[in-house]
Amino acid sequence: MKIFDLPIETERLRLRRVRHDDFDALFPIHSDTDVCRYLPYEPRDEAKMREVMTVRVEKAELVVGEEPLYLAVELKETGDVVGEVLIFYRSEEARQARLATCFRLTFRAKGMALKPRRHLWMRVSGT
Repeated sequence: MKIFDLPIETERLRLRRVRHDDFDALFPIHSDTDVCRYLPYEPRDEAKMREVMTVRVEKAELVVGEEPLYLAVELKETGDVVGEVLIFYRSEEARQARLATCFRLTFRAKGMALKPRRHLWMRVSGT
């Protein structure tokens, strides 16, 4: 089900579907023990991350109760991918979703996660 159009842009960021060429930017995040201690899995090796990337790239839309849609978060100024946003669509009737973010450690505590979450929430909830 299409709920919003992509990409979504804020002042500094662009949220778009994950692509295979995002591997080099996302692998260091998902293989970092300091990042993964906040995630529900252990740091990933290159083979596992490539497998996961294929699933993420193939996921084209939000479906209630299914796996999340993964969006790459890139800096508009440079085009560098600095993280991901995951959207879990829980209820179509109530328009409920769960959002999660994962960023490179160097971009933590810089307000990067809040803006995308607000923009996505407004689109998913219809407010």
